[in-house]
Amino acid sequence: MCAPGGRRRFASECLMTVSLVFAGLFVCAAVLMCGVSNPLGLKSNCFFFLAVASSMLYLAYYPSGTLGVFTSFCATLALFSLQLAWIWHKGTFDHLFILLGLFPSADVTCPDAAWYYNGALHLLEKGSLGVVSSRRPLFPGLLATISGLTQQNLQVTVAVIMLITACACFFFAREVQRSHGRLAGVSVLAILFMFYRRFIGVLSTESLGLAFGATGMAVLWRGLTEKRVNLCVFGIFIFTLALNARAGAFFVLPALVIWGWWAFRERPILSRRFLIYGIGAVLLGFGINYLIFYVVSAAHSFPYANFAPTLYGMLVGKNWGQAFIDHPELGELSEDKMAQSIYAMCAEILRAHPMSILVGSLRAWKIVLLSKFIFSYMPNIRIIMVLRLLSLIALLRYVFSKKSMLASFILFFAAGVFFSIPFAPPWDGGVRIYAATIPFFALMPSLGLSILCRAARLRKAGKSVVRRKEPAWFLPAFSLLLILLCCCGPIIIKAVSKVFNDHAWLPVAASLPGNQSVYFRTSSGSSINLVPDDAISKSYVPNIRISDFRSQILKRYGATVDNVRGYSDMHKFFDLGPHTSLLARHDLVSGRYLLIVVKSDAVPKKAGLIVEALGRRSEWLGYVFFADSIAPLSEGK
Repeated sequence: MCAPGGRRRFASECLMTVSLVFAGLFVCAAVLMCGVSNPLGLKSNCFFFLAVASSMLYLAYYPSGTLGVFTSFCATLALFSLQLAWIWHKGTFDHLFILLGLFPSADVTCPDAAWYYNGALHLLEKGSLGVVSSRRPLFPGLLATISGLTQQNLQVTVAVIMLITACACFFFAREVQRSHGRLAGVSVLAILFMFYRRFIGVLSTESLGLAFGATGMAVLWRGLTEKRVNLCVFGIFIFTLALNARAGAFFVLPALVIWGWWAFRERPILSRRFLIYGIGAVLLGFGINYLIFYVVSAAHSFPYANFAPTLYGMLVGKNWGQAFIDHPELGELSEDKMAQSIYAMCAEILRAHPMSILVGSLRAWKIVLLSKFIFSYMPNIRIIMVLRLLSLIALLRYVFSKKSMLASFILFFAAGVFFSIPFAPPWDGGVRIYAATIPFFALMPSLGLSILCRAARLRKAGKSVVRRKEPAWFLPAFSLLLILLCCCGPIIIKAVSKVFNDHAWLPVAASLPGNQSVYFRTSSGSSINLVPDDAISKSYVPNIRISDFRSQILKRYGATVDNVRGYSDMHKFFDLGPHTSLLARHDLVSGRYLLIVVKSDAVPKKAGLIVEALGRRSEWLGYVFFADSIAPLSEGK
């Protein structure tokens, strides 16, 4: 039986948790519903925004006790929500992977987001992912799970993904605050936000990679500071999922296992227990990823298929696209055969030029370590130099204190990142490929700042908060919930999709070339409405003023109207009038991503209907479909 005091404490913690969740959701919903045109000068002066945001965060993280938990949590969600609200207000046509502030772009230069979104809808409708989205099934699996829970409401789905990532960043910032002071915790959160702000609203793997990475680092940090093997092993498991969600610095995983093997040793014997559990955690993480791949992947897909051209590019001194330039026939192969062929070519290159891997590694190390690469998402070079200097101070500090468990953790983690750099080369995707390890990059300058504060005897700034006011199980519970959403959700969807979504009755003729019919399911929150300028005072998703829509096209494709109309079929897009709606949907027959353009009054109001759209595809972009009419067929089966 639980003691009365224990029951009261547990009830109090549950009440606090529920109150905290509702307070955070209320703040997030209030910011997104009210909208904001230019939060804290973000559009005009990013440096000013960073300074003001950091100051406000410090004030929110300053109170102690239960009040500090509420203010810090609500302020964190408000900051991330402000960025999403700005994206929705701007209705941008040129932001990374985004069309009109909401839709994933299927442009040939950056189609990844559209592939993941379409793969998630394909999983919901047909029980399997697309070929490209099968490469990293964790994120499209999570996207499908959230989309299913929101009835394929894209706007709510985007907000939920932002909310998950913001919570993960909060947990890591709180753990750092608890061990190294408020200033360190706030600086961690500010750096994480500055990286993630480019991906807020974007349906890409960077969101889940950062969410898992920050959560894993939070669990690891708690296990490290409390010297608990079980938490450190659990953190390694979560970090394994992070690197499977957003491939990056994989050598961090063996580095963490070796660190725990040494750090939790019982002199003079190394910790066999940690070694066994650590290896098991890594294998379990990869095993779960492969299980999801096996269950929901498309035919002829291949896990981590995009690593093959990356390796080829590194060996020949180019980028990932060089393989397709040197061997155009690869484009005609299926994904699995393409990857196998490129790996065979890489083996031949290594046999003929064994030093090519060293040359490629030196090239990658030079770019990452000697340039502004790691903090390239910061506003200006001065901040980057300060962050690099603070990171160097922290690294040197821990190099000369090797007996500390914290020092060994920093050094082993840094070594894992260092040896991973050649296989996650900076020229193939920029710093976003390190999304899972961005929490470590954010940690280093924060530790350097804490060291300087303590050296300068700024006690309040560098003072650690030993007592934890939020429930101890709050972080593990969030971690388990995120794992279940990513790992169990897709498998459950696979099990029920064919039962509830049998579309065999749809006309096969719709998939034939030249046919002018497409079939899709209607949903709320997945459309943009073009409205007259005098209908609303400002644009805000889902309603975009027609002048803002046209100005975004001009900004994306050219400075003048004549330039824009020079694109094939582009004039039809540019000349769209008010009372027009654009819908991002999944073609139930062909399985392709669609951007439906249709008169607003022709769109069925009820969600969940299967409809037929009659019209024609754009010659400019194949995924754009100009519909003349939309007719409901059925509510589905």
